[in-house]
Formats: sequence, C-alpha cells, structure tokens
Amino acid sequence: MDKHSFLSWLRDKVQRIPEEAQQAILQDFEARFDLGLKEGKTEKEVVDSFGPLQQLEEDVLADYYASQPTLTAAEDDSSDRIWAIIGLTCFNVIIVLGPLMGLVGLFVAGWTVGGAFILSPVLCIVEVMMDSRSYASFDLFVSIALSGLGLFILVGMLKATRFFTKVIIAYINYNIRVIRGGKK
Repeated sequence: MDKHSFLSWLRDKVQRIPEEAQQAILQDFEARFDLGLKEGKTEKEVVDSFGPLQQLEEDVLADYYASQPTLTAAEDDSSDRIWAIIGLTCFNVIIVLGPLMGLVGLFVAGWTVGGAFILSPVLCIVEVMMDSRSYASFDLFVSIALSGLGLFILVGMLKATRFFTKVIIAYINYNIRVIRGGKK
C-alpha cells in the first residue's frame, strides 16, 4: 500500500470524529511518511511499520477518544434533568391534569351520546317488538332524526379526537425535550 492509498484509507476510518481531529491525525501520519522516506524507507515499509491496519484504526480512534475531556460533576447535567422532571411533574399535576381530565370526560360523553343516538332506531324497534301496543310513529321519526344527529356527532368526535391526540403527542414530545435540556 502506498502513501496515497493509506491516507485515503485512514481518512475513511476517521470520518466519524470532528474535522479538526481528522486533519490533525492525517497530518501526523503524513509527517511519519516524510520522516520514514528521509530515513530511506519505501512507502510500503512505512505502512508496514504502522502494524496491522485494523489495530491501527482502533488505536487511532482510542487515542482520540481518550484525549477528549470527560464530564465532571459540575458539568454533568443530570441534576438539571432531575429538576426539570420535578418541575414538569408539578406543573402537569397542578395545571394540566384537571383540564385534561375534563377534556377526556367531554370526549367520553361525546362518543357515548353519538353512539346512543345512532342506536336509537334499534331501541325503538326493540320497544315495538316487546310491546306492540306502544308503537308511535312519532317515536320512530324522532329516533331516525337522532340517528342522523348521532352520525354528525361521531364524525365531529373523530376529527376532535385526532386533533386532541396530535396535541397530546406534541405536548409529550415538548416535555421530553425540556427534560433533555432542549437537545434532540
């Protein structure tokens, strides 16, 4: 393997680290090539002096990551996350939970009323079957009208439920972003 092929291979292996570090590593190996060539070695001998390529890749990446500073207790944001969780929990329980339960109650009531209105003609027919003397055409017409109204209510509830679900998912994602500190 010649100098150009080796540097191309190395450039490919260090792509996952920042650009500045990549350039520093590539310049270091170019300098090693220059030094080896001044000593009278061939490019292949210089590459062979680096050892097995797999081991070289691991060593280069390990050296880079070992040189990176680690977080100290002061820099660690876990305490910030704990406070964010505590704050969001209090806010959600005190401010959000009450209106949320009210909205859930409205949705349950809307779906129940829509379903009951749609079933009203069936209930009218069951009533006639149970007691044929109780037949009233007015009841049948009212139940058919209620059935149509029930369809409108259910269509509205379907759209409202989809919107409400999107809002809830967006709010949950917002809470997650706050806990993570605004990071994605």
